[in-house]
Amino acid sequence: MVKKQKNYFKSVDKLSHELDVVDNFVLKHWKRYAIFGLIIILVLGIILFIYETKHANSVQVSEDVVSASTIPELQEVIKKYPDYPSVDFARLSLASKLFDSKKYTEAISIYNNEIKNSFSSYSSSTGMLNKAYVLEAEGKKSEAAEQFKILSDNSQYPVIIRCQASYAAGRIFYSLGNTKQAVNMLGKCVTNKNTCQFWPQMAEKILNRIKS
Repeated sequence: MVKKQKNYFKSVDKLSHELDVVDNFVLKHWKRYAIFGLIIILVLGIILFIYETKHANSVQVSEDVVSASTIPELQEVIKKYPDYPSVDFARLSLASKLFDSKKYTEAISIYNNEIKNSFSSYSSSTGMLNKAYVLEAEGKKSEAAEQFKILSDNSQYPVIIRCQASYAAGRIFYSLGNTKQAVNMLGKCVTNKNTCQFWPQMAEKILNRIKS
């Protein structure tokens, strides 16, 4: 998902100068957030690739998944190998490209499928994470915040995913003026500073602005 940066989110409120600073940072670095989720899936894809190469007829599948880069190529791979675990990576890559094209409905459809039917918690949690980002891009901030919150509260998902989700939920709740929920979610993110990078530090910055 690393491309020319685009402004996906439009701030709809002016709570304070400090909030504008935070929002501007988020706008500028949106791609970094989305990429972070896909990096996790990329790592998962590599692990699955190593696993699958130990099984007959799986090498070609993994190679096809890794080499697919365009929307038509990804769609073809998904159609050809619907029941292979590594195809989760192809589906999420396809959804991210649809998101880049602002085809939000199609992207969310893929994310919903991953949430329900993926082969791993990494895939399903990343599907949920990126679905919430799509909702925010559509201007559905309250719905996005609630989805991030649900994800952050689910202990079955990897802590690195929950950490990002709790930060995102707190950031959006703050932008909506729901300070209580913002402090709760940002505080949860900060408690993971020994196991996560970047997100707890960002959460602390917003908490400091709230308390000042």
